[in-house]
Amino acid sequence: MLRKKPKIKEVESFPSTLAGFGYYVKPDGSIRSIQSDTPYDFEYKLKDRPYNEARYEAFTKIIADMVVQKLEQLPLNMIKAPVPSNVTIGSSEPHTYILMTRDAMTTPDKLLVLIPGSQISIGQWSRRVMCDDNINEGSMITTCLKALEQGYQVIITNPNANYWFDHQSWTKRTGPKSIYIPQSDTPENHINHVFEHYIKPSAASDIVIMGQGWAGHLIEEQLNSNFDLFKKRVKAIALADSVHSRDMVEGDDKRVFLFEKVMNWMASVEEKKDAIIRDPRFGCTCISAGVEIADFTLPTSLNDMFKFLQGEFGDQTTEDEIVTDSFRQELEENELEDLNEFVTVVDRDSNVEI
Repeated sequence: MLRKKPKIKEVESFPSTLAGFGYYVKPDGSIRSIQSDTPYDFEYKLKDRPYNEARYEAFTKIIADMVVQKLEQLPLNMIKAPVPSNVTIGSSEPHTYILMTRDAMTTPDKLLVLIPGSQISIGQWSRRVMCDDNINEGSMITTCLKALEQGYQVIITNPNANYWFDHQSWTKRTGPKSIYIPQSDTPENHINHVFEHYIKPSAASDIVIMGQGWAGHLIEEQLNSNFDLFKKRVKAIALADSVHSRDMVEGDDKRVFLFEKVMNWMASVEEKKDAIIRDPRFGCTCISAGVEIADFTLPTSLNDMFKFLQGEFGDQTTEDEIVTDSFRQELEENELEDLNEFVTVVDRDSNVEI
């Protein structure tokens, strides 16, 4: 009986430069087609999603490399630090890296820690925003520039770099020979290692954290396991579309910290920008970013997030002003009473009720 020979699927080959794809970065940071001045077109081949996804991966890999290069160049001039911390970057031992400004470990003042969402490469907030809107806004470049302007040193974490293959780290398993990176085999272990070997030993007296999506869960774990650090040195946490849960925070004192020190900006179909979102699951103040797509929450809210962080140092607008001014017309007296039900601090010598 004759049998058809199975078709051998050809490995797709894609360009290695933006120009090869037919795109370039404009002076304003937007990535546009050389021919039509339009954003990246995902549907390059109609009804061929596997091909289009592979092409998109190759395209965004080029952008990812560009982002790291820009973070390492002036004016940011960031440097790489290894994870695990005892491995030499560029060696054959499995490892990944984080990025930090050159005085991040030695500044006695303010340190900003950036934690991305899931399946995101280092230095990025959203591939969609980078491709559709602006490489600087969708990455952490704009965030870091604002941070330096406001006197922060910065550490950029890399929790999704979990695999080692072909002498480099990857966010996805790239083949049967891929292995896990020690101390970075999961996002949780990566963040724990960074806290233990970089953030704790840093000289900064005042630490603030900014994160997106799954970062909320990672921060929540550190709040549970490193509460002494949070009490003494972490002044504020600004989140975008966080997935953390108040119920996963262990203990009344930690839940009070969550309520007092954390703000979560969220995408919302119904709520106007700056409207309060009443959702007790988070255990913190939640604010509408005025956008429907989560990828755009952080870029849209970045200025407000920095105002909140600065408010904890007595700079610019205070946290109370951010909330009160935005919501004064919306929050009636009874609504404020409802919010207080989430956290009620009784007497200093009494139990804390949540």
